[in-house]
Amino acid sequence: MIFLGDIPPPLHGMSAINKQMLDRLRTLAPVTFINSSPSLLARFYHRRFWFFIKFAFFFPVTLRLLWALTVKRERVLYRSLNGGSGQVFDFFWVCFARLFGAQIFLHHHAALYLTCPSKLFNLVCKTAGAKARHIVLGEAMCLALKENYKVPDEKISVLSNAAFFSTDKAIESPNFQKQSLKIGYLANISFSKGIDVVLKTLTQLKQIGVPFEAVIAGPCHDPELKTLLDQACFEFPELHYLGGLYGDDKARFFADLDCFIYPSRNEAEPLVIYEAAVEGVYILSSEAGCMKASTQRLEGWSMPLTSAEIWANAAASHIKKFETLTCNATRQSRKKIFQAFISEAHTDLDSLIKEITYAKA
Repeated sequence: MIFLGDIPPPLHGMSAINKQMLDRLRTLAPVTFINSSPSLLARFYHRRFWFFIKFAFFFPVTLRLLWALTVKRERVLYRSLNGGSGQVFDFFWVCFARLFGAQIFLHHHAALYLTCPSKLFNLVCKTAGAKARHIVLGEAMCLALKENYKVPDEKISVLSNAAFFSTDKAIESPNFQKQSLKIGYLANISFSKGIDVVLKTLTQLKQIGVPFEAVIAGPCHDPELKTLLDQACFEFPELHYLGGLYGDDKARFFADLDCFIYPSRNEAEPLVIYEAAVEGVYILSSEAGCMKASTQRLEGWSMPLTSAEIWANAAASHIKKFETLTCNATRQSRKKIFQAFISEAHTDLDSLIKEITYAKA
């Protein structure tokens, strides 16, 4: 079996899931692993020329893939797909795998090219062939794949990212009455991830008289956005920017929150929603990708992000009206709901791992 995918570094949602998927597959069968990410140059990940670094890396990756297909005679390929223009690389890799008659598994971690038909992905999909298996993160992506690319239902498996979570490490939240809500947002900060909507929501909360403390975390590589954040922190004494958080610091960040706001414009099934759910935090999100189903299953609140102002006003009104949803009893209830969700997803993962492991060309 060939596992062709990005693993950390650089660390992001897809690479983190890829690493766990690789570890699980290795427990059952020998795996020829090919890292499609130039990890030694990870420090340039957020630079404009990252695509060109990946383009140069495409050639040694392709040589390793051809070696695995010809010399090792591997006949199963698991590929965690790029989004956007990176699918140019995927097209060639899938083409070589198909040429040698490999059984292909394509794991989709982005939703935009599924929900908005893409000529490039359509080419990748046709190249993979009718026997290819597709792994998606939720029913919204499944429906888009069927409607926009005519992939039959029996060739699609749904595997939520919740499958890679455990509540064993949940931190016991402090059980005392707070004077104000603690609201958080964590992301690789960008307009695409909705930072402007978060700031508008906090502005609206202040205007309607909801007492709160807000914390924003995550790396910010855009100087313009960093200036905007610094200005917002100056204008709002309730707001603090913490920078990037990892490991135990990240877990404590979520454990200390009452509400987690994530009005992203472009998502599939973000890990941060589930990182908040581990701690029973009340979630407010947009409905990009699979977020509507995820958030509502976790008893949170979601709304399509058609306008930053409309979403911010609605979210602020919801927080003001339903402050009781952040009490300890409802928090514990949401933890149990996520525990059940994880158990279901673990069952799906076990079945999928066995299918990939024992697949034949």
